[in-house]
Amino acid sequence: MKLPLLKVTNDFVFQYLFGSEENKDILISLLAAILQITIKSLKLLPREIPRNAEDLKSAVLDITAELDDGTLATPRVGGMTPYPRASGMGLR
Repeated sequence: MKLPLLKVTNDFVFQYLFGSEENKDILISLLAAILQITIKSLKLLPREIPRNAEDLKSAVLDITAELDDGTLATPRVGGMTPYPRASGMGLR
C-alpha cells in the first residue's frame, strides 16, 4: 500500500518540519537559502503575538525565530518576512 506524500505547503506539515527544536538545522538551512546569508545558530521563539490593544486580535505565527545577529524571522508557507527587532509587537 502506497501512502500519499504530505505537502510541505500544508501549515501543519510546515510547522512540524521547520518549527521544532529537533529540526532546527533544517530551518537554518531554509532561512540561509532564502535570505542568502550565513546563519550559525537561531533560537525558536514563542509563536503567539499577544494583542497590544483592546480592539486588536492576537496572532499565532507558523514559526518565529531569532537569528544569531538578532534579526527576527517568521517564515510561513506563503513567504518569508524578516524584520528588525520589534518589542512593540510582543517579540523580544
